[in-house]
Amino acid sequence: MSKAASSLYVTQPSISKAVQELEAELGITILDRKNKGVVFTKDGTELLFYS
Repeated sequence: MSKAASSLYVTQPSISKAVQELEAELGITILDRKNKGVVFTKDGTELLFYS
């Protein structure tokens, strides 16, 4: 998340909030958040493929 935020010149919390809002809007979980980082869920991978 930090690398994505840095690449987009925004803060990490704003990226996290945007992803959470998208998850709520779509009714799916896009990212599986873990202590060592985040990974795409099955639904997240499918969304990435179609976007």
